Amino acid sequence: MAPGTKAVAAAAGRRGCIRSTRGPWTVRRRGRGGGGTTSLRHPTARERENNRQRERRRRQVATRIYAGLRAGAGYALPKHADQNDVLRALCAEAGYLVDDDGNVSRRHDERLAGAGAGGGGSSDQLQVSSYSGATEAAVAIQHQEQEKEISLELTLSFTYM
Repeated sequence: MAPGTKAVAAAAGRRGCIRSTRGPWTVRRRGRGGGGTTSLRHPTARERENNRQRERRRRQVATRIYAGLRAGAGYALPKHADQNDVLRALCAEAGYLVDDDGNVSRRHDERLAGAGAGGGGSSDQLQVSSYSGATEAAVAIQHQEQEKEISLELTLSFTYM
C-alpha cells in the first residue's frame, strides 16, 4: 500500500466529522492562581463509543427538526441546514433580514409605519434594527392579541344573551 493510501482509506470509511482517532484527549483546567494546566486523558473504548452514539443521535434529531420545518412550516432551508440557516429563516418570517456577516436589519413595512406616511414607502426599504423597533413590534403584536381576545369575549357574551 502506498503511504497516502492508508489515510485516504481511513477517511473514506469515516462518515461526517465524528472523531475516530485513538489518541488521548486534551484536558485544560484553570488552577487556583489563575494559571492553566493541561493534561492528557485516555478514555475507554466504551466511553468513545458512547460519545459517538450521542453525537449521532443529536444529529438525527437535528435532521428531523430541519425536515419538519421544511415540510410542516414551509421554511426554505438548504439540504444540509445548520442552526444559522434556521435562525435566518425565523428572522425572515418575523420581518427581519440577516446579511452574510450576521447583521440584522428590519424590513420597513407600510402597516407598521402608519397610513399617513405617504405613498413613498416600499417593502424593500430597510430600517436599521434598534431596541425601540423591537419594542414597537412587540407592542403591536400584544395589541392585536388583545383585540382578538376582546372580540372573542364579545362574541361569547352575545351568544349567551
